Amino acid sequence: MSKLKNQFSEFYVDKLNEADLEDNLIVFDTNYLLDILKLPVGEARKYLDALEMVKDNIYIPYFVALEFNFNKIGVKTDTKIILENYKNNLTSKLDNFGEEITELKILKTDEFTAPLISLKEEFKKDFSALLEETINNFFSYNTIYADLIKLIENCIGDKKEQDWIDKVQKEGISRYEKEIPPGFNDKTKTDCTQYDDLQFEKKYGDLLIWKEIIEKAKETDKSKVIFVTNDGTSKKKNDILYSTHGRTIGPHIYLMNEMKRESKKELHIINNIRFVELTTGLSTEDLSKLQIAEEFFNRNEEHIEELNLLTHSPYKKSKDERQYINDKDRHYLSIRELEKQREYMDSLTLIEYKLKEINEEKEYLNIRIIDLEKRIEATSDIFEHNFLNQEMKSIVDRLEALEENENELRIELRKFGSYKIHIDKYN
Repeated sequence: MSKLKNQFSEFYVDKLNEADLEDNLIVFDTNYLLDILKLPVGEARKYLDALEMVKDNIYIPYFVALEFNFNKIGVKTDTKIILENYKNNLTSKLDNFGEEITELKILKTDEFTAPLISLKEEFKKDFSALLEETINNFFSYNTIYADLIKLIENCIGDKKEQDWIDKVQKEGISRYEKEIPPGFNDKTKTDCTQYDDLQFEKKYGDLLIWKEIIEKAKETDKSKVIFVTNDGTSKKKNDILYSTHGRTIGPHIYLMNEMKRESKKELHIINNIRFVELTTGLSTEDLSKLQIAEEFFNRNEEHIEELNLLTHSPYKKSKDERQYINDKDRHYLSIRELEKQREYMDSLTLIEYKLKEINEEKEYLNIRIIDLEKRIEATSDIFEHNFLNQEMKSIVDRLEALEENENELRIELRKFGSYKIHIDKYN
C-alpha cells in the first residue's frame, strides 16, 4: 500500500459487497431488531432470513439488547395503534355509506331502505371479520418474535460494570462538546435508564454501544466490522454518517479512524434494507415493498410519539386548550395522511412494475420482428413465407395491444401526479 493510502486508509475503503458478509463481524443496532417486530410478516420474514444467513457472524451489544427489551412492548403497542386507526378508518367509511342510503328524502321509507341497510350491515360484519383475520395473518407478532429470539439469544455481549459506564460517560462530556461522534445529536436528552444494578444517561446510549463495538472488534480476528443501523437515515441525525449536499457518503470519518486506530479493523455502516438486499438478493419489487413498509411505520411512529407527549399531563397543562386540540388534530391528520400515502405508493409501485414488464416484452418482440424480417427476405419457400408473415402479424398485434395497455397505465400514472405534488409538499 502506498504511503498516501496507508496514512489515510479510511478514505480508500472498497465498497462493501455480498462476499464481505460471509466472514466478518456484523453488529446489529436496536432498530433492526425492532423493525422485525413492527413490519408485516412477509417483510419481517425477509429480515429474519437475512439474519439466518449470517448467524455465525452476529454480534448484539449488551446495550442494544437492553434497549430492545425495553422498547419491544412499545413497538407492539404502536403497531396496534396504527392498525386500529386503519380499521376504524375503513369501518367509518362503511358507516358513511349507510347514511348515504337514507339521504334522498323521496326514497327515505323503510320499504326501500330496510333491505339495503340490512345488506350493508351483513357486509360490514363479514368485512370486519375478514379484515381482522387478514391483519392477524399479516402481523403475527408471536411467531416472528420467537424466531428472532432463537436467532440472537446467544449473540449478546457481556454485561458491563458501572465503573466502565461511568468512564464512557465522562469521556462523552468532552466528545459531545467537540461534536465527536457518535451520539452528540442526543446531548439534549435528560432522562436516565436504570436496570439491575446499572444506571446510565440516555444521551450516552449510542456512545456506550460504540465502545462495546470497538471492544468486540479488538477481540475478533475478522478484518472488517459491519454495523447495521438505520440511525443515520434520519434528517435529525448527523452523528454517525457523513453527508454533503444532502447526499450520504458513508460512515463518519472519525468513526472509521477511531475503529482503525483502536482495533486495526475496517468499519462499514449500512442501513437495514441494504443489509437485507446484500444478504438475500432482493428483487426490485421486494426492495420497493420493504422501503415503503419501513418508511410508513417509521413516520407513523414519530406522530404517535408526539401524541403520547401531548397526552402526558405536565405537557398538557403547559398548553392552552385550543393549542392542545390543534396539535392533537394535526398529528391524527398526519397519521391518516400517511395511510393514504401508503395506498398511493402501493398503487404507484404496481403501475411502474407493469410498465417495466411491458417495456421488456416490447424490446423482446422488436428483436423478434428484426429476425423475422431477415428470414422473410431470405426465404423462397411460399409456405414458409406465409407462416413467417402470419407470425409477424401476431407479434405486431401483440405490440399494438401492449402500446394500448401502456397508454392506459401512463394515464393512470398522470392521475397520481397531482397527489404526488401534495405528498412532496406534505413531506
